[in-house]
Amino acid sequence: MSVSVDASGVLTARLNRDEVAVLRAMVDLLCRVCNDPAFGPPLASPGPDESPDDLLARLSREWTDASAAQARPEDPATRRLFPDACPSDADVSADFRRLTLSDQRLAKLAAAEVVRAGLDRVDGRGRVRVLPGQRTAWLTTLAAIRLVLAARLGIDADDDDDRLAALAQTDPRHWMYNIYMWTAWLQESVVECLTNRP
Repeated sequence: MSVSVDASGVLTARLNRDEVAVLRAMVDLLCRVCNDPAFGPPLASPGPDESPDDLLARLSREWTDASAAQARPEDPATRRLFPDACPSDADVSADFRRLTLSDQRLAKLAAAEVVRAGLDRVDGRGRVRVLPGQRTAWLTTLAAIRLVLAARLGIDADDDDDRLAALAQTDPRHWMYNIYMWTAWLQESVVECLTNRP
């Protein structure tokens, strides 16, 4: 895998078939966490052919209809992705979720859809093109995927990395930790590429 950026600011990531499949699966995982049943009805990310007016009308309906749960989610990945606004005050955190959760979920789903659409357009040489206006969606989605994987793996402290790196290959967490590390490397490669752009 390699990442580069051209003079016009278009970033190109070259991925093999397995990497594309893994990243697509991780985007799907992120969308499932964003639509945790504890939050009420699932929210749909924008469709590729949806007009701006239709999108705004649909999002307005979904925001009005969604009855976001005020209770703290049970899934550690959901809690990591949508943390309590005030861990010391359950009522404040519940009010914050009630007022902002739909918007947070929709923003993450919309960003994930940008990544999914990019993966659907991988060319025959395994190249994914990321336009300047799509960078934030890619970076925030990669960061969100890492949060979900970290929660699934129980990564809470620096020494957790050493513990997970020592797992036997037969351990089911071994492949998930490798994906976590690969996603981190991809995110860092994108940031470094953009930071060191001539």
